[in-house]
Amino acid sequence: MIDGGKSPWNNGGFTIFTNPSSDYHGLIYWDIFGYNAFTTKARSEIMRNVGPCQNPFGSFLLIQGFEALSLRVHTVYTQAENVLELEKWFESRDDVL
Repeated sequence: MIDGGKSPWNNGGFTIFTNPSSDYHGLIYWDIFGYNAFTTKARSEIMRNVGPCQNPFGSFLLIQGFEALSLRVHTVYTQAENVLELEKWFESRDDVL
């Protein structure tokens, strides 16, 4: 994770930094940490909830999912094309209601 520490998190678009955090007893990250609000929130909340690193088997499964993702997307696209062809065929038939 890289943060240059120059992003204005208080511009109205990032309320997770300017509203009280229920996870940390109403802490408002922008008020306390300013431009470092993102990094601090990521380190304190996200790492606490998700964990600082993934286990080896979880990493393996994630990689397997990414490798097969293009095949799954192609399959869904092909299924949608097939459904469209069926719909056109059914609409062209007079004996199908």
